[in-house]
This record gives sequence, structure tokens and C-alpha cells, in this order.
Amino acid sequence: MSVLELGAGTGLPSLRILQEPSKYDISRCIITDYPSPEILSALQSNITSNPSRIATCDVQLVGLDWYDSQQIDHVLSLNEGEGYGMIIAADLLWYTDAHEALLDTMCKTLKKTQEARILVATGQYVKRPQISIFLNQAAERGFIYRELSIDDPCVKSGWMEEFESWKESEWEGESDVWWEGENSTRRNLRQSDLTEMKNQVWTFELRWKDDALV
Repeated sequence: MSVLELGAGTGLPSLRILQEPSKYDISRCIITDYPSPEILSALQSNITSNPSRIATCDVQLVGLDWYDSQQIDHVLSLNEGEGYGMIIAADLLWYTDAHEALLDTMCKTLKKTQEARILVATGQYVKRPQISIFLNQAAERGFIYRELSIDDPCVKSGWMEEFESWKESEWEGESDVWWEGENSTRRNLRQSDLTEMKNQVWTFELRWKDDALV
């Protein structure tokens, strides 16, 4: 399988799956991020420091600006001009202004098969309405999605085309709900406590709609 990671940052997702050869039969892994010397230098250092399976797999680091069609074409050329069987997009949805460019890049680089997948993960600081924007834009481009459980990846919802969100608001102040702290002391639940407990990751899997493959 060929893998493309977009906006890799530290490259952790790609490097992690390369350490699981029994789970992922990967022949090629292209790790990309914005073509900044500082970003690419840090990524290269991480790749060099984690050599597991890299000797037996085609692993390349490439600078990729989602707004640059020539760079996108170059990424495709690294896989004989074909789309990739898996695209990884971790922690990219916070920048909503770039959703269009990100999705355009995904459309151009994901293989046109029913088995091809895009894996999307984002921290809880990205609000559900922002996720709604992204997934509904994805639907307009021919994708369907399902939500995954971070605790049990085998638990998946059904495939959906539209994302139903809800209004979220910040809560300030204290509640009369008791919270047991250190040394079994009890105090009122505060906003900071909720922030600490909401350590959550949203994860989604996208694929082409059947009629997008015709």
C-alpha cells in the first residue's frame, strides 16, 4: 500500500505505522509538509532517528504547498502518477481557511478506488462546527465519511454524507457539582477542571462515494 501524509509536522503518524509491518503492508510512504527549510529539517531529523522499516520501504520527505499544483503533480509522480491508497491528515482542521486547498489536494492525490482511505484526526480544541464545515465540503467533492472511536478503532459508525453539528459555547464560573481532588479533598467543579477532562480526539475515515468512481 502507498501512504501519503499531509502536513506531517513531526511525522509521528507515518513513522508509527512504519513500525507496524504486521498491520500495514506499506511499500511507499511519502511524508510532506510546507516547504520551509526549518520544517523539513526537523522532519528529516525525525525520519533519520526512526529507521524502523525505512530500509525496506520507499520513504521520502517532500515539501508540499497545497496551493501549488506543480508540487502536487510532483507528489503524484513519486507514486508512478497514481493516487495513494491511504492519506493521513492529522491535526490540520484548525485552520479553516485552508480547508478548500486541503480537500483539493486530497481529491488529486487519493487513489480512485473504493478501498482508498483518508484518515483524519484532530484535537478537541477544534470545535464540532469547524469539523462540520470540512466534512460537508468533502461531501461536495464526492466523499463520504464515518466517525471512528479513538479508544476502539474497530468501532465505526455508518458511512454518512452530511455532518450534523450543534452549537457549542464556553462555560465560565463554578458549578455546585463536587470534584474530588488530591488527598481526597472536595471542591467545586471549575471551568479549568472541565478543560482538563475534555482531553479528546475526533477521528474520521473518508472514502469516495460509489458514484464518484464512475
